[in-house]
Amino acid sequence: MRCPVCLSVPSHSTFREVSDHFIERASDSDSDHIMWLNRNISSSKIDSGELSRRLKEFIQVEDGMISSWVRRIFINTFFLEPPHPYISLQQDPPGWLLAGYAAEHYHFLRQWVRSCASIISNTDNVEAQEYEIENISTEYSGHNGVPSHLELLLRMGESYGVKRSDIVKSKPLKETSEAISKWDTICRELPFNFAMASMHSLELIATRGLEKYGARYPYFNPKILENGSVTKEAREFLKAGYMADASHSSVALSIVDKYTEKEDYEDLKAVVLVSINAFYQYLGARIRRGKMLETKL
Repeated sequence: MRCPVCLSVPSHSTFREVSDHFIERASDSDSDHIMWLNRNISSSKIDSGELSRRLKEFIQVEDGMISSWVRRIFINTFFLEPPHPYISLQQDPPGWLLAGYAAEHYHFLRQWVRSCASIISNTDNVEAQEYEIENISTEYSGHNGVPSHLELLLRMGESYGVKRSDIVKSKPLKETSEAISKWDTICRELPFNFAMASMHSLELIATRGLEKYGARYPYFNPKILENGSVTKEAREFLKAGYMADASHSSVALSIVDKYTEKEDYEDLKAVVLVSINAFYQYLGARIRRGKMLETKL
């Protein structure tokens, strides 16, 4: 297993080596490693042996499927009590939140397409390449007469008073910029199945039906698509992701299941955890961007 925060521990390291690394980083007051431990393992100080045992328990695959493990970790991170603060706000989203969503997610989608292209260039696997080509088309070009997700996102921002030109010219906030850098590195430098798992696990955020796997909250309350509480443009954007991401994530993760050898499971899952942690911080950036825009709307 590699370190699920910084990946600096070499591939196929033992759980004891990873736990020693965590303890060293925590003793140096490294906030990223400390926050990850607090959120996923323990908020109390534990020794290397106990940490090693808990890391192994955390990372193990119950049914031998990477996809099942990814879903469980994602739900535990974002959709249990307490949910991610962004998920709480998204149940009945105020206008400033959706404005921040549009402004910050623009940078996410730009990176998303680059990540998909990197995956295509790093493999000869036709199944993976065809999947990513379709994904790029959906995000940037649209399909079957439906505008691209990028276009729908910009329309949502405009509907809340944020100029398209201002979104396009803006720079991502620090949390988003750091997350983008991690995703870019993963997709350029690691094998295609590692990259696909790290990126397409994130599409679980808008997947319908996670309640049957233990989620306490949906991405947003579906009633907002009908009750007039958000703009027409917001409904169109949210509905597009709500309808598409369930199939997107399941197909991608089935490809990961198919082409990942058991000896690579632990390292692959560490990469997924890095990506999920980056996404956790990025969702916070949506809130912060929205607060920055609130006084201007």
